[in-house]
Amino acid sequence: MPMPIRTTPPPCRVARDGCWRARAWRIFGSICVAIGIANAFIPLLPTTVFLIIGAWAWGKGAPEWRQRLLDHPRYGPPLRLWLEHRAISPRGKRMCLLGLAVSGLLSSWLLDFAVLPTTALFAFLALLGAWIATRREAIADARVPTPAIAREEAGQG
Repeated sequence: MPMPIRTTPPPCRVARDGCWRARAWRIFGSICVAIGIANAFIPLLPTTVFLIIGAWAWGKGAPEWRQRLLDHPRYGPPLRLWLEHRAISPRGKRMCLLGLAVSGLLSSWLLDFAVLPTTALFAFLALLGAWIATRREAIADARVPTPAIAREEAGQG
């Protein structure tokens, strides 16, 4: 039976606005989101992981910033899918596994195919790939809620 889809992820415990912790969470979240966005154009590190960490940190220090990230037309749906259901879209899985394979080959080449580091790298990437591949997939007919879909379902058209 498919899980019901919420329109917003569960709230995080939020630090008070004037608190130094809130500022620290905002800074940490901003750094993670900046790294995630930069890696969308320069694929050195995974984009989505940094966006998930950034959304989590912003949820503790700036919930309105977190909501803006979750409402983003490009990055919001996969983030909400993970935060709400711990699920990854089939396309997301394919792209991730392809990225792991390319990264492994490129790293092995840069390591001059040295046996021990290359073996360790491929063992780690294989475990990571297996973990990604076994994550729950989004239900094909379920729509990931966006603000427009939430308004539509609430009858506010």
